Amino acid sequence: MIWFHRLKSDFHSLRSLWRRRQTRIATIRVLRRLDDRLLDDIGVVRGRIGEAARKAVDDRAAAGTEQAPASGRRPGPRRTVSGERPSIILPSPLPALAIA
Repeated sequence: MIWFHRLKSDFHSLRSLWRRRQTRIATIRVLRRLDDRLLDDIGVVRGRIGEAARKAVDDRAAAGTEQAPASGRRPGPRRTVSGERPSIILPSPLPALAIA
């Protein structure tokens, strides 16, 4: 009768392994589906942003008021009303101290 209990426990362990595997496979499928949907959404958003950027450049060119920077660089930090450059805000050292 001992062999029966051993067989039964082996069966239960195999069944739990199978269930975990099936759960893992189902989870991966759901994540892939979500990933595909997110990529589609990101593509749509990128397309809309690109269209808006092109439209803005076309509007500026049609108005002849402002040219887009050729190199794509942004201007440096603006000066305040008094003519001073804004101070640089350094990150707090507290998180680094907490890690150490």
